[in-house]
Amino acid sequence: MNRTVTSARIILALAFAGFGLQYLLILPIIGPPWYPVGRPLSIAAGILLLAAAVGLLIRTTAHLAASLLGAGLLLRLLIFHLPQLFTNLGNPNIWTVFGEVLALAGGAWMLATVLPAPVPAGRTVLTRTLAAGRIVLAAGRYIFAVPLVIFSVLHFKYAFFISKLIPKWIPERFFFANFVGVCFLCAALAIATGIRARLAGYTLAAMFILWLAILHAPRVAASPHNGNEWTSMLIALAMAGCALAAAASAPAAS
Repeated sequence: MNRTVTSARIILALAFAGFGLQYLLILPIIGPPWYPVGRPLSIAAGILLLAAAVGLLIRTTAHLAASLLGAGLLLRLLIFHLPQLFTNLGNPNIWTVFGEVLALAGGAWMLATVLPAPVPAGRTVLTRTLAAGRIVLAAGRYIFAVPLVIFSVLHFKYAFFISKLIPKWIPERFFFANFVGVCFLCAALAIATGIRARLAGYTLAAMFILWLAILHAPRVAASPHNGNEWTSMLIALAMAGCALAAAASAPAAS
């Protein structure tokens, strides 16, 4: 299990470091948890994301970094993405971005629950605050499960369009577009209920890593200056890390 936690921590750190570099390099960025912004905000966001990535890599700061990262993503979701969703309920792109931001927030909190937190000596206000924080962080698996349902519905509703994104050498692309929708739904139910949650997390991580290898990496190689392709690849990488965090934080009985 320690290897799973370490892998999730490193994968998420690499993904968010990539997001941070995108901001600093001024690539065309569209995707979670950001939209194109002015240069000062772009620099600030890049620095914060790189700081979060470094914090995840350091064992003594990883819990705090994951906790703050999840909270920051949720704050971004409430301030920006949720109002946008309410005014564009029929737009699948808005739903996708909303789901991705929510998933990354849930993944960060799931990771935080399995990372050691600093424990102050004695019964202090800080001790009680940390205990309360653990309860809040436990909501991470439910936060992560909700966007999986969103992705499932989108795969069913837009299966034909999604099938066109699958490499042509893969047969039965329409079937696989719907099959992935089933996988998302099963994973959401398993992670939310805690029944076979560990298996669901590992399977989901394998699926995203497979996508990374056969879909996103080739598209980035074909268009290395396309910021959107880089963002999509980094999202897949981050989702793999979140799925591993789901496996690591699954109830022991699962």
